[in-house]
Amino acid sequence: MSVDEVDAVLIGSPTSLHAEYLQRTASRGKHVPMEKPLSFSTKEAEKMIKVASKVKFGICFRSMLSPVNQKIRKIVSRGNR
Repeated sequence: MSVDEVDAVLIGSPTSLHAEYLQRTASRGKHVPMEKPLSFSTKEAEKMIKVASKVKFGICFRSMLSPVNQKIRKIVSRGNR
């Protein structure tokens, strides 16, 4: 799959990486649902909101521990085995 085939990227990385990943994603015109918290500071969060002003952007509740995501994680970690 190429980057052109992707409409959105869910960012579920550690909070310290959110701003960097948001910049990379939004600059390519990709929509961004992001797991909370958005950032550790209001100032950084305000910058991030401006960066995402031309794409659809939203904050999701943490879902990394949901049963569905845990199952996906296990499948991905196994690779093609």
